[in-house]
Amino acid sequence: MIEQEKYDKVSLYTFLLPWLTNGVLYFTPVFIATLFGANVVQAFIDFIPEWIMNGLSNAGAMLPALGFGLTLVVMGKRHYLPFFVLGFFAYSIAGFSMLTGAVFALSLAMIVSLFKQHSDEEGIA
Repeated sequence: MIEQEKYDKVSLYTFLLPWLTNGVLYFTPVFIATLFGANVVQAFIDFIPEWIMNGLSNAGAMLPALGFGLTLVVMGKRHYLPFFVLGFFAYSIAGFSMLTGAVFALSLAMIVSLFKQHSDEEGIA
């Protein structure tokens, strides 16, 4: 379609149709749940077979490990790995908030950067 310069159809297929599909898939259940309330949602959840709920529960239990693994893959640098592991376990053990962890990590990163910059300046001089 791009070779034939039919940009209107490209726009239709890449923007409008996915947008409408997502609107139907996400808007409709949320609208029905909001319209009819918590009783209908609970009835729908009770209708789901136990084996499906167990599967969803197991999948949900694996999400932290998946997030941990994906973050390691994205980071990709071995010299950052100790900071990542330290932060992960400090967060899980201490149970502080995400904001506290972010401030602590930023402070630690600034300290490491300051020491690295200072050691580089001494090496040059």
